[in-house]
Amino acid sequence: MPEDNIVSKGEMYATHKVCVDCGNYKRAGEFSRYSRSKDGLYSYCKDCRKERRRKYDATPEAKRKARERAVLRRYGLNPYEYRKLLSRSDGRCEICREALPEDTKFIHVDHDHVSGAIRGILCRGCNSGIGHFRENSAYLYAAIDYLRKHRILHE
Repeated sequence: MPEDNIVSKGEMYATHKVCVDCGNYKRAGEFSRYSRSKDGLYSYCKDCRKERRRKYDATPEAKRKARERAVLRRYGLNPYEYRKLLSRSDGRCEICREALPEDTKFIHVDHDHVSGAIRGILCRGCNSGIGHFRENSAYLYAAIDYLRKHRILHE
């Protein structure tokens, strides 16, 4: 291992570096740039960072945080507002009142597609149903009348 290629603290952009995870001596190009570190590179090589990220992304905490970021990006709801909406629905779909699933990817934030206003929390089936009826209450009432006419509706 050529010691003259190792960068001392304070120097930027080493030519080679040791990964703190795998312990391998690697070219600087095998590390992502990181302006906050003294040498301008991450401590973990790209392969180790990728593996660490893959393992972290599989954890429940990571999945929850990813869902919260998606809800914030898509609907403008911060994590507090999202949890408040879930709490308001008592953990149940606001239409069928079935318990919402543990997996948050099957919990839907219902919103008006014209105004963007948040209406509530729905299960996947009810959210899809509203979508299939194009958010048109006249179509929903017509569907109820149709079911009653054919005595399919079970109340």
